[in-house]
Amino acid sequence: MTTTTKPLLSRQFYGMGVKNLEARFLLYKNEKNDAAYLVQGALAVMVRNALCPADFSFFAEDLVRELFMEDYDLSAVRELCVYFKKYFNEEEWTGVTTRLFPDQQEFARLEERTRGHIEKVQPLLYSKDRPVEVKASLVTTFEDENGKKHGWTLSNVDPNLTTEDHDALLTILTTLDIFQKDGVRRFAKVVGAYYHLVQVTIDPKAVKEEEPEVQEAKFAALPKVASLSTGVEIETSDPQDERRQEQSSDEVKNTLLEEEEAAPGSQDELPSPKLTGLFQNDLSGLPLVESLKNMLNLAKRESPVVGVGGDPADVVKNKGDSSGKNKPTPPSNQPKKKKRKKRRGKKR
Repeated sequence: MTTTTKPLLSRQFYGMGVKNLEARFLLYKNEKNDAAYLVQGALAVMVRNALCPADFSFFAEDLVRELFMEDYDLSAVRELCVYFKKYFNEEEWTGVTTRLFPDQQEFARLEERTRGHIEKVQPLLYSKDRPVEVKASLVTTFEDENGKKHGWTLSNVDPNLTTEDHDALLTILTTLDIFQKDGVRRFAKVVGAYYHLVQVTIDPKAVKEEEPEVQEAKFAALPKVASLSTGVEIETSDPQDERRQEQSSDEVKNTLLEEEEAAPGSQDELPSPKLTGLFQNDLSGLPLVESLKNMLNLAKRESPVVGVGGDPADVVKNKGDSSGKNKPTPPSNQPKKKKRKKRRGKKR
């Protein structure tokens, strides 16, 4: 019986342990042989390593080295190689960049364009275990490719990262095209992010490690009732009540999911699905996958050409038939007469 390995979802990228995740990557590579997908996936895990105190540094090192050093098609994601430089020694890195960029001047321009961004995020992308005193979740809001807002929460994060760190790391997700829903990229623009802190009062790990004698001593010191009172009503389970509770629980879950999908703000406030100039500037210093570069170039070509001192609105105004049929009618100097409404008298 043949099994088909499906692409990982974002919750699997950011919820599975390192060993299981590496095993899934290797399985996907052997079955699909999609090197471009795996490189983007490895970068997504690097972002997780930067945001979380757990150690995901040098994720799937052998697999990543194989993808870059052997004859795999990485033309769509070749710019992302700058994130993986520390996977290779100097001689290997020269071979990788030469294979991906036969024109070394093109690679030099890429390094120059992305240097500021890489210097900012690289220490976090390769950070190892780091202790945190308070557990926290990162609650974010993104816009998808069509401008629709949705929520995304990452648990067990490092609460000591700054706003600048979050901005630089979360923006990396907007340069990837592997996270999609119904063919629409999920992470197209970062809208907002905040911490949800979790203060642990009773650590389950500490309770589990506690000696049985200590637990028995705690219980022995408590006042106790001699026996169960006869007047106490014993609660029994009713199958109908259980079904009603399950139904109510499902309704609450559905409501929470709808709230997460629809994030705050009305639909009228959402921007146009087209890429704006501001969005292009946000990505100008980042390595990009080929599909996103093509979208940005298309957006530039479709923007209206305006003369010196001109207004983009004039481009639309001046379109039309040269015969003069579509020319606007000059305004009249005569005052407009107010229309009076006829009032009907009441019948007696």
